Amino acid sequence: MSNYTNLSPLHIQSNGGGVQSFAMYMMASKGILPKFDYSIFVDLGHERKGTYKAVELMKIESQKPGGIPLIIIEKKNLMNDTIASIKNSSRRWVSIPFFSSGVKENIGMLRRQCTSEYKIRQVNECIKALYGLSGNQRFPETYVYIGISLDEAHRMSTPEPVKFSNVFPFLLYQTGYNRGNVVFRDPKQLTERQTRNNLIAWIKENNLFLPPNSSCIFCPYTSDKDWIDLKNNEPANFELACQFDESIRDGTPGNINSKLFLHRSGVPLRKVNFQSTESNNLFECSGHCHV
Repeated sequence: MSNYTNLSPLHIQSNGGGVQSFAMYMMASKGILPKFDYSIFVDLGHERKGTYKAVELMKIESQKPGGIPLIIIEKKNLMNDTIASIKNSSRRWVSIPFFSSGVKENIGMLRRQCTSEYKIRQVNECIKALYGLSGNQRFPETYVYIGISLDEAHRMSTPEPVKFSNVFPFLLYQTGYNRGNVVFRDPKQLTERQTRNNLIAWIKENNLFLPPNSSCIFCPYTSDKDWIDLKNNEPANFELACQFDESIRDGTPGNINSKLFLHRSGVPLRKVNFQSTESNNLFECSGHCHV
C-alpha cells in the first residue's frame, strides 16, 4: 500500500478523443504543451468512427520513443447497460439526459448522471490505481488536463477530490486545489488561449486527422448538423441510434412515467426533420465529453 503523502503529483489527460483532446495529445507529444504522465480514454462502446480513428492514431504516437502512455478503459457499455435496465425495471440505471414528453406535450430533460458515473468515476479509479492506492485512501496532489477551448470556457469545472486540479491548457487556467492562471515557461509552448478553430487550423497545418465531435452516437446533446453527418456518413451507427431511441420508449428505465426521446423535438429519431443550419451542440455537458 502506498503512502500518498510521499507520492509525486501525477499529470493526467482526460482524453475524450475529439478535436481538443486530439490536438492536446499531439501538441504535448511535440513539446508545444508540457507532457503529461498518462492520457486516459474511456470507451463506452459506441463512439463515432472518427473518434476511434483518432484514438488509434494517438496509440501509434504513444508507442514512439518518449511517447505519452495512452490508457484505454473499456469496462462499461452505456447503451447495453441502459437497455438491460429497460428490460429489468428493478435494475439500477444511470440517467442519460433523454428528452421526455410530459403533460400538455411539454418537453423536459432528464438529469445527467452518465458523465459522472461512466467517465469521471472511471478516470478517477484509474488514477487511483496508477498511484497504487486502496479504495479508501485519499488522492495526493493530482493534475487532470481537459481540452476545453476558449469558445467553450463556460464548460470549465472544479474537481471533487480535495487535491485535484483541473488544468485547461487551451485557457491557460486551472481550477481546484491550485486555482489560477497557468504559464508555460518554455517559449516553444502556448502563450495564448486557443479557440476550437485555432486547434482545427493547427491540426490541418500539421497534416493530422481531424476528428469529429466526440460523444456516444446516441447522445441527446447532439446537434442537428451532427445527426445529419451521422445519418449520411455512418448509416449503420445512425440506425443503431434509431433502434436505441425506439427501445427507450418500449419500456422506459427506472419506471419513468413519460415517453423518452433522443431528439429534443420529442419525435422518434428516424422521423426527425433535421435542420442543417443548426451547428452547435448543446454544451451543457461537462468537459469530459465532446472534447
